[in-house]
Amino acid sequence: GDMNGAMLNLRNVLRIQPSRENVVAVVGSMIESGMYKEAMYLCYDLEKDIPADPVVRRLRGNAEYCLGDYTKSSVSYAAAAELSPYDPVIWHSKGMADEARGDLESAEESYNRAVLLDLNESEYWISKAAIQEKFEDPYGAIESLNRAIELDPESIYPMVRKAAILEKAGRYEEAMYFLDLCSVTQPDNVDVALMICRVLRESGQEEKALERAQEIHNKVKSDDSAIELASCYLANGQRTGAVRIIEAAMEKSDSSSLRLALDAIEGGSSAIETEPEEFVEEVSMDDAPAAAAIAESLLAVGDYKGALRSIDRAIAIAGEETGYICIKCTILLTMGEPRTAEDLMTDAIRKDEKNPLLHEAMGDVKYHKSEYRAALQEYEKAISLGLALPEILIKKGDAQQGLGYYDRAIDSYTMAVNRDTGNLEMRLALAEKLFDRGYLSRADKQVDIILERNPGYVYAIILMARIKSNLRKDAGVSEAYDRFRICTEVTDDQNSEMIEVLERAGHDAEANRLRKVEPEKPESTKVKRDAEKVLRRAYVSRSSPTDDDFLNSLGFEGQAMEDVKRYILKDAPYGDIVPGSTEFQKQERASNEIILKLNWRDLETRPKLPLAAVFVSGSFRDVDEAKRLVSYINKAMNADVIRDDSLKMVLGRVQGTSLFEIIRACKVGVYQARQIQLLMGIQ
Repeated sequence: GDMNGAMLNLRNVLRIQPSRENVVAVVGSMIESGMYKEAMYLCYDLEKDIPADPVVRRLRGNAEYCLGDYTKSSVSYAAAAELSPYDPVIWHSKGMADEARGDLESAEESYNRAVLLDLNESEYWISKAAIQEKFEDPYGAIESLNRAIELDPESIYPMVRKAAILEKAGRYEEAMYFLDLCSVTQPDNVDVALMICRVLRESGQEEKALERAQEIHNKVKSDDSAIELASCYLANGQRTGAVRIIEAAMEKSDSSSLRLALDAIEGGSSAIETEPEEFVEEVSMDDAPAAAAIAESLLAVGDYKGALRSIDRAIAIAGEETGYICIKCTILLTMGEPRTAEDLMTDAIRKDEKNPLLHEAMGDVKYHKSEYRAALQEYEKAISLGLALPEILIKKGDAQQGLGYYDRAIDSYTMAVNRDTGNLEMRLALAEKLFDRGYLSRADKQVDIILERNPGYVYAIILMARIKSNLRKDAGVSEAYDRFRICTEVTDDQNSEMIEVLERAGHDAEANRLRKVEPEKPESTKVKRDAEKVLRRAYVSRSSPTDDDFLNSLGFEGQAMEDVKRYILKDAPYGDIVPGSTEFQKQERASNEIILKLNWRDLETRPKLPLAAVFVSGSFRDVDEAKRLVSYINKAMNADVIRDDSLKMVLGRVQGTSLFEIIRACKVGVYQARQIQLLMGIQ
């Protein structure tokens, strides 16, 4: 019963081993234990530290659904679908949330997607049938239920629902046929037996219904059996008997359904209505941002009709809010309806002429219609009204290029890059425009900046090869090829593009080598998690992580053991060390911290640090990061260092000549420690 203690223990699991599997297990356990609010907040906390994960977002939606916050849960499910659009479970969950909050159209669309993604799951067909019933489409509902019955003939629920539809349509004999099948399958099911009584009563067999209802009530005295028996008495004209049954039941239960039944009888009603009104979530102003968030997620997964319906809902709740109007404009353009989008923005601008966001959206409409001059005017209007953002300058540049003003477009892109210097995609776009116009030196400078900040940016490396080829710098093309070879994530299209560049530059040998290179399959998550477990145990027990006896003691054998050993022994490739780059500074800081933590004094004789010690002492979440650091230190120890006179300022701190002493005194990493040795005249 100590829920706080349970929650703390579950969170401790993630502190010790924050793997994806543990995240899912912990959040799932919280939900199963009824800690819905804690699970929801944990999901929000986790998404700050781990990559966006569709399962975590779906679990967050589950927790919000259990809390009765159906709008929030729908937003969470939509966000999960944005990451995993082909997961039928997510779409079915979203349908349940939409149905619970009363948005039946969205629910129907979500159930339809779930069914299309998995035609063999009976639960999805049952949910679809429920929505079809609410839309008064009994034939469609029966077809869906028939499919559910076909998929799961052991379940009586779809047959009961089918019988209920037939009953409502007055087709009592057919309804009785399916109810009799259900009673044969589950003879002790009281709900089915009471439904049979109701169908008998409604079909004009009042006496038979009364007899069966009395028999059921004698066996199982419940509120439902009492109400059905009272209804049968009423159908036979015995109002006193009906009152007697309800009053007797109320002596043991004070349920609202019994009170309503008694009121109906005493009020002279000829039938007892006990069906409660369906709950529809009350619309509030808070629903507008939620509906807009759903619209953006649905737009991302290509559900344009659903996105349009959601943004219309947001506008209906909050009025013509600028952000929602602009989202609707984007949706309409994506749907291929520029004329409707233009009408929307014309009306919006007429009401608010000084709003820069509206002029930007109108510029998007004009650009979509290839009306570049009008688009340029709208973007310049947005900028003059204070929206001088880098993204607007990029759009302005695109419009200028559409008009053939190529150098002006480059100026606009340059201004955008100067305002957002860290945006490498924007800088690459500028470099490509410079290259296309023949400004090779300027393009080369932009690519150098990109690769300094992200040495593995594949598209920048390919552009580097193009630039060097046009500049007739074979050494530069070879350098680009070397950079390309060490990139770990290269698509087939990128590989083909690089091959084409190399062939045009006359580097046939390198191009042929790329043709034969097959991308290495990524290691399975299970092997990585197993390796992390082994490394932790090995570090604690001071054992070798690749020792067969040690691995056997942990339960590994056969192929599983070989996979773990191979993964641990396999080095993570590290490319060229580029002093001054962001990656360089990161690895230098990490190498300083780990060497001091491990008190690793013999770097000169043992430059390759043990992976287990680095992984555990460095508190790495991913073993690949630890392997990369080990490779960096080893590379830094064996690379030819470049002299850096700026490090002379720290020579006064040096209290020894070994690398460990320099690292500790000067607070530098391995490579810079070797640079300091070079300044000291130590080879």
